[in-house]
Amino acid sequence: MFSKSLEAALGAMACLAEIYDGGTTTLTAEQIATDRDLLRPFLAKLLTSLSQAGLVTSKPGRNGGFTLACSPADISLERIADAIGYRTRIQCCPFGPEYNGEEGKPCAMHDEVIKIKDQVEAFLASSTLEGFARNQ
Repeated sequence: MFSKSLEAALGAMACLAEIYDGGTTTLTAEQIATDRDLLRPFLAKLLTSLSQAGLVTSKPGRNGGFTLACSPADISLERIADAIGYRTRIQCCPFGPEYNGEEGKPCAMHDEVIKIKDQVEAFLASSTLEGFARNQ
């Protein structure tokens, strides 16, 4: 249900949440990519988006790297999703766009699919990064 980009962004943010100590400790993109088994160029693109959204900060230099811009408890999963341009994949009924419900002929599963989409969106809005880190 989540895109690969959102899964990777959540994984990277959880990695940073695991070491979060107020912003002193940082991880390089290489360390995050290795820890979460992500391709470095793909992760770099995600980190740029997350940084532009104010969710991570970077420190340049030999001992530099990335850290969360604020406490994991203050970062909703929805903010992460918004930062990378994610929207739930459930956009229409499974039978195709002509059954999207807006043209007056929804498929038999339309109402259930909409419920699932609403639940996913509510989950992202109400859940924070706190607790998603492996060691918490």
